[in-house]
Amino acid sequence: MGFYVPEIGGFMQNIQIVYSACVLASSGGIQGGLLLSNKSPESLSQTILRYSLSILPPVLGISTLIIPTIIQLDPLYTQVVQLAGLNLTLIGEFLLNHTGLPAPWYLKLRFWLTGAASLCIGVMIYSELKWAGRIIPPPLKMSF
Repeated sequence: MGFYVPEIGGFMQNIQIVYSACVLASSGGIQGGLLLSNKSPESLSQTILRYSLSILPPVLGISTLIIPTIIQLDPLYTQVVQLAGLNLTLIGEFLLNHTGLPAPWYLKLRFWLTGAASLCIGVMIYSELKWAGRIIPPPLKMSF
């Protein structure tokens, strides 16, 4: 049971895309702060992973805002990329959990917040596919 109002569906989808980009950017900022704190010695591979987690999520978030407007990309693709980015960032943070740098409560909170964000994005994708009558996203339109 539920309802889908096409008039506000696109507006809510755009708000969710912008919010997800902000979440990706802030998660990169947290990892950058932990990288600069230098409280715990890390191996080179851990430092590289933490540096990647501080750079790649903000770049992904900004890219999902800019690139779809340049090439007229369907917002559904943007949401799928952001969903993958949020969850891959969480996996990277789980891999770095044993270093002792984040506070003990951080990863638990991050798990629940990422789960809630993933659920919201998933519901939006599902409602777009089901109630807007789309089975799969349309193919990419590349025009130069």
